[in-house]
Amino acid sequence: MAKTPRVAVAGIHGHGRTHVAHVRELVDRGEAEFAATIDPVPPQPDQGEVVAQRHCSSVPEALETGGIDVLVLCTPIATHCDLAIQALDHGVDVLLEKPTTASLDEFHRLAGEVEASGRLVQVGFQSLGSTAIPWIRREIERGHLGEVDGVFAVGEWIRSTDYWNRAAWAGRRVMGGVPVVDGVITNPFAHAFATALAMLRQGREEDVVSVDLDQYRANDIEADDTSTARIETMAGVPITAALTVAGERESDPIIEVRGSEGSIRLSYTTDVATVRDQGGAVTSEKTFGRALLLDNLLAARSGEADLLVPVGATGGFMRILEAVRTAPDPAPINPRYVDWRDDGRGHHPVVLDVERWLWQCARQGKSFSDAGAPWALRDDV
Repeated sequence: MAKTPRVAVAGIHGHGRTHVAHVRELVDRGEAEFAATIDPVPPQPDQGEVVAQRHCSSVPEALETGGIDVLVLCTPIATHCDLAIQALDHGVDVLLEKPTTASLDEFHRLAGEVEASGRLVQVGFQSLGSTAIPWIRREIERGHLGEVDGVFAVGEWIRSTDYWNRAAWAGRRVMGGVPVVDGVITNPFAHAFATALAMLRQGREEDVVSVDLDQYRANDIEADDTSTARIETMAGVPITAALTVAGERESDPIIEVRGSEGSIRLSYTTDVATVRDQGGAVTSEKTFGRALLLDNLLAARSGEADLLVPVGATGGFMRILEAVRTAPDPAPINPRYVDWRDDGRGHHPVVLDVERWLWQCARQGKSFSDAGAPWALRDDV
């Protein structure tokens, strides 16, 4: 492992651009070589000087050509399992974008191949690189919050119709008979679940006891865009998430751990943790750093670190994804509860009074239907 690792990126448009930019930074620091870009669509003029050694149209082509030590897979969800296993078969370590796979069966298959190969696969839940997570764990374990009785997450974003039209698989549950499992729970706010589970040390598959879903859609898509999920964990601490990408405004998603003596609220996109006492008064606010997952993977290859997000640590999230995959189709929200807007964010829906219902459901541990949100009464759809 002494030689400079040769890194390739598969899926270089959309979110993949961030991976390309980071590999270029590693190259500039002398910490990596840019072995290849991989995509059916070559680099575009607006991507600047990519400086990869070559471009390939497919992962199999790139792997057969050789010269790759680490492959970043930023490809459609349904391709994750097969492409990661192909890389392992070629002796290549992998940074695999979240979600890990498109089904629990695929997850088991991939986990088995990782163990058999002895190679490294890091899953791209970048929020799990935050140093806030081990700090919150310590605060819980030292009893600083008292008895922890629940965790809740709230996510409110705005996504236009362009978001759902950006790729053929976007907003799909199944495509060509193959699970896709896109949607607000499994993709935009997947980090909320992975992070909440990690805070409680409940990230393994066996740590998630049950998943209760309440899924809706304001958009003309197959998947959910406005949902609640309630998770029971082996630790006995329930997790409730209330999420939408049909929001009134764009806000930082949060996760709050509540105890008998206080709470910690983490904005997991900014790594800012706010500590409150039993009465709700803020006692401190801390900003944490974050390890980049590709850097951590390279350090793990050289024996300098342990993987932050190995495949097995995402099993709990995969239990949630499997519940979404096998659940009934999300219920369409009656149009009278949806305000379609055209503004700087494009053409997008806003679900009536959704922000209030997000916070009420999350804090009370209820689903939208249990809480009585008018657009969640399915007989009214």
